Amino acid sequence: MKFVNEFDQFLANEVNLTQARLDKLDERVTAVDRFLAGGEDEIASRFVQTIPQGSYAHRTIVNPVGTFDEFDADLLLELTEEPDWNPADYIEELYQAFRASATYRSMVSRHCRCVKVNYAGDFHIDVVPYVERHGAHYITNRDDDVFELTNPEGFNAWLTGQDELTGGKLIKVIRLVKYLRDYKNTFTCKSVILNILLGGRVNSALLYDDPDHYADLPTAFCNLLADLSAYLQANPLMPMLTDPSCPTEDFNHRCDQDQHANLRKWIRYHSEKATAALQETDAEVSRKLWREIFGDDFGARHQGRHQGN
Repeated sequence: MKFVNEFDQFLANEVNLTQARLDKLDERVTAVDRFLAGGEDEIASRFVQTIPQGSYAHRTIVNPVGTFDEFDADLLLELTEEPDWNPADYIEELYQAFRASATYRSMVSRHCRCVKVNYAGDFHIDVVPYVERHGAHYITNRDDDVFELTNPEGFNAWLTGQDELTGGKLIKVIRLVKYLRDYKNTFTCKSVILNILLGGRVNSALLYDDPDHYADLPTAFCNLLADLSAYLQANPLMPMLTDPSCPTEDFNHRCDQDQHANLRKWIRYHSEKATAALQETDAEVSRKLWREIFGDDFGARHQGRHQGN
């Protein structure tokens, strides 16, 4: 059975990031933006703007599920190009700008493509240097000291377009699958890869044969999982994870064959469970099956353990 109302309540009460957390995240992002723009250092002198990216921009952040889970925001820091800097220098200069601040000094760490600002509690902000060079946009890779071609606005537009094809269900399904990933811990998969894999399964041609393919959230969840499972079963070896907004770039560096094989196994398992729950006509049996997927909070008559946090 579908339990459309229960799905909506579960999404609102358990899965979606609470308004209090969203407000706190927005407040921290604004503070970082003001700090980077308002200094007297090398970063401030080249500051153009900050741009939300990743789950923060895509509206796919979910509440932390486990004790040690976090949510984060990816923030592109657009800078004017400095011809004398290598790619790694952008991250180093950004790190040093934060380190010079009494507020941020103890909160930051350097990573391959970003400087992480870690807040007490359960979230962090990844600040990613981003420059325009020769009419294209790049992020910087500190480990390999190279520029990496990117098109964040194009990626956002692609995901928005795919979401529109599903009547606004794709983004909600992505949140549910991310919750499933974090709740079950049966597979690991970067959020951007889940976006590409699930978004890539959306196809307007499917609606010609089945106009109700994304009719409601439970149906869309089951069908997108099934379509993803079919794709993964057809690809026992990890396929090219092409960036839909930059056909020459891929995300294969963020996954490996072992992770792919495990994802392939568990998406099939969870898909079969979800299909059985959807097709079950006995309400109590169906609800039990859905709870085997999402836990006992699914369909529970309470306001959710995250409300007000």
